[in-house]
Amino acid sequence: MKVKKVNVMELPTCKRLDILREELEGKKSLQSIRATVSELWNAKPADMKEFSYNINGHKWRGIIYQKRNSLMGTIVSFFDKELFIVRGYPKLRYADETEVKGKQVVCQEKVDGTNLGIFMLPDGTIMGKTRLVP
Repeated sequence: MKVKKVNVMELPTCKRLDILREELEGKKSLQSIRATVSELWNAKPADMKEFSYNINGHKWRGIIYQKRNSLMGTIVSFFDKELFIVRGYPKLRYADETEVKGKQVVCQEKVDGTNLGIFMLPDGTIMGKTRLVP
C-alpha cells in the first residue's frame, strides 16, 4: 500500500512551524536553514532574505521568509548556536489558526500603517519587527 506524502503547506501554520523546528534540530548552519525551508515550505531563493547581526556580543543570523502566505515575515535563525524562530505577524484572516505555545500574546487591530511584532531574543533583549524586516 502506498503512503500518501503530506504537503506541509496544507497543514495549519503552527504545525508547519513545529515540523520545521523538528527538521532543524541539531543543525547549525545557515545553509541548513535555507535548504530545510526550501524543501518544507516550497520556498525559492527569492522567498528568503538572509540577515546577520551582532547584538550585545551575540551573533544572530538567519533568514526572513518573504513569500506572501501565513508564514510571511517568519524569522528562522540561530542566536549564537541556538535555533531561534520568530513567527511572522499573521494577516488578520490567519489569526484564528495562529498558535503561540506557552506565551501570552496581545494583538491589536491594524487601523493604519504597518504591523509590528515585539519579541524577546534568547538573551532577554527586546526586539521589534515588521513583516519583512528582522
